[in-house]
Amino acid sequence: MKVPKCWSCEYSFTWKELFFFLKKIKCPQCGEIQHTTKYSNWKLGVLATPLPFIMHTIAIVSNSWTLAAVVTLVALIVYSGVIPFYMRFTKEKQTII
Repeated sequence: MKVPKCWSCEYSFTWKELFFFLKKIKCPQCGEIQHTTKYSNWKLGVLATPLPFIMHTIAIVSNSWTLAAVVTLVALIVYSGVIPFYMRFTKEKQTII
């Protein structure tokens, strides 16, 4: 998996630069604002959709909220770790709809 590049100067962002960013980020090389594409926003949303259901499903099946909480925490950590690899940037802000 590759981290995204600046839409303007092709600068490759590092995982650390992208981990805490929310809506837009400035390229450290050229200074242009980076907005996530509609497609990458959609992908991140689809990947996050099952997360709330994991805890409830495991709790119902195993009857253990502790196990469900631990598994959900691990899933959130994994999700947070792969988010930067699914981002792609564009010049203008795009909405999902």
